[in-house]
Amino acid sequence: MSRTRGLAAILGFAVLMVVAAACSQPQSATPNPKVAPVDTPTAVDGGKLLETCPVTEMGPRENPVLVARGIDPIPSGFDAGNHAYCTFARPISSVMLELLRDGNSVVQQLIPMDEPTTDIKFPLSETPAQPIGADLDTGGYDHRITAATEDGEAVEVLFNADAIWVLDPASSPKDLARRAMIAAREAYAEAQALPYFGPALVAFEPVEWGDASLGCPKPDVMYAQIVTPGFRLVFEYQGQRHEYHTVQDGSTVVECEITSASTSPPEPPFFFPRQQPVAGIREVMMALLQGKLTAADGCLYVDDSNSDTSYLLVWPPDFTLSMEADAVLLFNGAGEVVARVGEEVRLSGGEVKSVRYLDELVRQSLPADCPGPYWIVGDVVGPA
Repeated sequence: MSRTRGLAAILGFAVLMVVAAACSQPQSATPNPKVAPVDTPTAVDGGKLLETCPVTEMGPRENPVLVARGIDPIPSGFDAGNHAYCTFARPISSVMLELLRDGNSVVQQLIPMDEPTTDIKFPLSETPAQPIGADLDTGGYDHRITAATEDGEAVEVLFNADAIWVLDPASSPKDLARRAMIAAREAYAEAQALPYFGPALVAFEPVEWGDASLGCPKPDVMYAQIVTPGFRLVFEYQGQRHEYHTVQDGSTVVECEITSASTSPPEPPFFFPRQQPVAGIREVMMALLQGKLTAADGCLYVDDSNSDTSYLLVWPPDFTLSMEADAVLLFNGAGEVVARVGEEVRLSGGEVKSVRYLDELVRQSLPADCPGPYWIVGDVVGPA
């Protein structure tokens, strides 16, 4: 499903008004023509299994819905705040909740009804007993809700693209992440005079900012050199990407450079593993490695000048990689260029010989063409 379809669905559900008088009249699954269109579900059996599904207007601010892996089940509501009151032509015995990515169903949770019924309120009073897996990849997912009768007739009640964002609660406590996301979205909408739900969230990650600039320093401004945990968020609207950096609770929000999504610098074609952010002071190893920063088979290595060993590098959590012209540049959390591929570099950190000592997310994404040994990069990164 396209992002446009997902945004239209979210906008439609967020603004549809339901009043008592309307509820007493026959309803239609066709959306109000005065608001953004909502996709009308189609029954799998070709019949009109879903008769009506009006949605209250409660103005939820959380968009997308945040879910903590290993803690939360798949949400059974249409969004973070509204209720839907759905009526079916035949009794529904179960509801399937799904998270999808790239069109593929990744996680499913089947919710049996206490007894078959033609009237169902979403979110469900029946809830999954199990949370989603603690090893599920973080990031955005499509959200689908399907209702089924005892004899197998089914209907898609909801499909919202990019409606769920899965967090790692160890690095992104959900309550803090929610505050940061709402604060950044409000700042963006106000600064650009946009509808609150208009922009799509395309990136959301925890970061330890190297100083009080939150990774967006202004020229000739001095910043307190205090490591500050927070988040990096990127929103996209009509081809423009707007990046916002926050402290962890969202009390400070900084707008960074605005770029065109269609003309953004190309992503460097390299595997770029980063360490997981941690709350408080990050403990690092202090050994020193010096050598040439090289690229091979889509991986970045340092060829140790004192041995024949090449180390695959695992970078600090707030480091980024970018291409400018023919150069591949490495930036620290303050936005400073600290290294270039092809040049001699000096790195602090320490050696890890086995993959089992790497962060979980690094292990999951590690390509077969990027073998170790590994160097966990510390705080010192610069030219040799």
